[in-house]
Amino acid sequence: MVEHERFYREGLAASSQAARKGCCFIATCVFGEAWQTQVLRQFRDVALRPNVWGRRLVWSYYRLAPGICKCLRRWPALQAPVRVVLGAIAACLRWWPGLGGGGKCRR
Repeated sequence: MVEHERFYREGLAASSQAARKGCCFIATCVFGEAWQTQVLRQFRDVALRPNVWGRRLVWSYYRLAPGICKCLRRWPALQAPVRVVLGAIAACLRWWPGLGGGGKCRR
């Protein structure tokens, strides 16, 4: 429980720091609040956060993503290939059993 509470506080701190800087995260930057963004967030919460290695990955992502978003805003031509890659990942993750899809594609 102590580890979960610490991770929760770190996530809040990272989110508020990103909000203060006016940064966004990559999926939100390229998709907005589309289904792809929701699937990726759900994967983060369900599959990554419960594990130590997943929390480390999420922490690293929180550190790197704002800079990547700045690059994507500066060079909009880069958004299309990022959108394709993240869209493919999100489409695959829709079938992840832990996300409530049960192996079925949700539309």
